[in-house]
Amino acid sequence: MQGTQAVALDLPLRLSIRQDEPERVRVGYRDLNAVGAEYGLKEKSAARATATGLDAPVARVVDVYGD
Repeated sequence: MQGTQAVALDLPLRLSIRQDEPERVRVGYRDLNAVGAEYGLKEKSAARATATGLDAPVARVVDVYGD
């Protein structure tokens, strides 16, 4: 990501977290692959690895029923 330092405008990644009526937790964040494409990142593996690594922990945190 050193080659495209403008991507720092979208980092650190921000999450939007809210709880709706039936006690469900909703999390929203920008897809890192889309952010990388927007800035023309050539090192796609870094964005892909970070995005993949982020999905599982977020899913665990918002799964209040342990499904």
